Amino acid sequence: MISHTFDSRETWLQSLLQRFQQLFKEAILKRGRFHVALSGGSTPKELYAALHGLDLDWSQIVWWLGDERWVKPDHADSNEKMIRSSLGAGISPFAFQSWHSSEDPAIAAANYEKNLIKLLGPQPSIDLVLLGIGTDGHTASLFPGTKALQENKHYAISNRVPQLETTRVTLTYPALNLAHETWFLVKGADKQEMVDRLLQRDQTIPSACIEAKNQQLYWWK
Repeated sequence: MISHTFDSRETWLQSLLQRFQQLFKEAILKRGRFHVALSGGSTPKELYAALHGLDLDWSQIVWWLGDERWVKPDHADSNEKMIRSSLGAGISPFAFQSWHSSEDPAIAAANYEKNLIKLLGPQPSIDLVLLGIGTDGHTASLFPGTKALQENKHYAISNRVPQLETTRVTLTYPALNLAHETWFLVKGADKQEMVDRLLQRDQTIPSACIEAKNQQLYWWK
């Protein structure tokens, strides 16, 4: 993993935007589309607001979502709602792949997997995956002690998270491990312990178990 640290919001964003535009150009030249899996939370929201201001051909970008809380897409806790109201606000077309194809999270996850395979092939390699890291070491909705950590076949599943008394839908290690490039977006000095464990590949935390070849840490301290 390559680690980048920044002491200001401006330098953190500048580096991310430059790399994003470079990856966009490379993907369009190679495949004609740029597939990006987004993350929820407050940290990437800073990036989404900045991306919104870029002069890009939005019709060439396909937006996925690494995980979602199982709430209605207009719920205040919905990652989809946050993304549509920040990154996607006023943009047309905005090719966003929603998890909400069914009232049943297991069926919705199965449909998401089918869509990944339809658009990206039997081994769907997403061009860029954005991830965070929680204080318990989780990433996407791969939480410690949950069944999703053991999934080695499906690319997307429904995952019960007992410690939060909730259900999530999430991409799995088989999907995340195929990514062309992965960014861990981290903000705050309070993440020092988890960042250290991630960089040391501490296999006791879910975020450190991702095996994608090109992983980057962008840490705004």
